Amino acid sequence: MGNRTQEQAKDPSGNLARQVTRVFDSMNRPLKVTVGTAK
Repeated sequence: MGNRTQEQAKDPSGNLARQVTRVFDSMNRPLKVTVGTAK
């Protein structure tokens, strides 16, 4: 199983509620993590 590069969570009505994006280097070390919430 590989690294999770993107996760999205939606509210019950189907709207995007939360998003997490990750970037990894060639040795699977995290370089960047972006967390956002929709308002």
